[in-house]
Amino acid sequence: MLYERLYVVAITTVVAVIVAWFLAGRLDPVYRAQARCFMPTNPDMLSLGSETDNLPKAPKLPTGNTEAQDSLLGVLRAADLRQTVATAIPLRSSAELEKNVSFELDKYNLLTITVYDLEPDMARKIAEEYLRSFRDKLDQSTKSDIRRKADLFVTSVDFSKKEIARLEAERSAFLQGKGTVDFSTEFQMTADRVKAYRAKVDELDAKLMALRKGLIEIERQMNARPDPANPGNFVARGHSEVANPRMDQLKAGIRGAELELTDLLQLYPEAHFNVQTKRTEIATLRSQLAEELERVQGSAEFGPDPLAEDLLRKHVDQDEQIAATSAEREEYVRLLAEAQASFALLPEYEIVLNDFTNEIAQLRQTLSDARRRLAEAQLYLGRTTSFVETAEAPALPTKPWFPNVPLILLAAALIGLVLSMTAAVAMSRAASFRQEALW
Repeated sequence: MLYERLYVVAITTVVAVIVAWFLAGRLDPVYRAQARCFMPTNPDMLSLGSETDNLPKAPKLPTGNTEAQDSLLGVLRAADLRQTVATAIPLRSSAELEKNVSFELDKYNLLTITVYDLEPDMARKIAEEYLRSFRDKLDQSTKSDIRRKADLFVTSVDFSKKEIARLEAERSAFLQGKGTVDFSTEFQMTADRVKAYRAKVDELDAKLMALRKGLIEIERQMNARPDPANPGNFVARGHSEVANPRMDQLKAGIRGAELELTDLLQLYPEAHFNVQTKRTEIATLRSQLAEELERVQGSAEFGPDPLAEDLLRKHVDQDEQIAATSAEREEYVRLLAEAQASFALLPEYEIVLNDFTNEIAQLRQTLSDARRRLAEAQLYLGRTTSFVETAEAPALPTKPWFPNVPLILLAAALIGLVLSMTAAVAMSRAASFRQEALW
């Protein structure tokens, strides 16, 4: 019976297809543009300390972290991002974007941005703007946090510089107060002073010992000499010299003998006994004159023993040297005590200087770390790479996504077949029912 009404099926199906084709031709075409992106499992690293951290360790593949993926979808669906895109594309409102843009995660862990629009170029622009705004939002939110941290690093650098300058000034003032430039120099100088003063004290002790021994020897020699203060012990200390009267007598005798010899030579010949006797007398007188001294000792001077007086002077000089050496020794003993007292305080100075040194070293390390981290932050703020990698840039649609005419016609044909067959079966049963009816 169904075969008898095949015309109904054919007519209905053809009519359904024609109606569908007509309606599809009346619909406005809708174009679809898609952009795909992903967050890498191994993002780019940035380090100033080691180049190893800057080298990739694996290819950039989409992360499979569901929490991160849900968070990214949440950012994509946020109203502020949608408003940002609507502001960049004035021809489409935020409400239109909410209705015509969808986001999903495909089986490859790629974030898919799908845009539907009546204009193919507009669909592509919206997809591009969504992708760009999404990437910029992630970068800006991260960079804003880095900027805040960079400001903190700048504050830390300035604070560390001021603290280092303050501690250096306090340390310099402390060293200037102690009259030195650093602890090692002060330690060496103080140790040298202690050593020099101790050596000088030892030298003066040896000198005092030698002076005291000399004083004892002088006193022994003085005891062995007569007391110079006792007049009974005076000795001849000197005498005066006068002209020798004997020489005048001999000269007068020689002159008288020569006069007599002259008278004898007038009376007698040279060989006469009296002449020879007179000549012998003159030679004897001249020989005596030659043996006489022109000046002879006169009156003698008596006084204390000169050696005893010299020993007394030496005793006085020795006492003065002992007194001067003792005074010098006391001065060096005082200087030694002061140097030893200063040396005893050096451990306390070292503790204070070590505190300064440790604090300055810690601040310098903090300053170095802050500068390094600030440099990394500034380098990061200047980077152009993004946390989101583009897997597929939106392309200009070449054909409408809707309506899909072949699919609509196929659906219309199927619907026509179902309806026509249902109608044919109903018509056949109705005819059979009328034939079987008693009336």
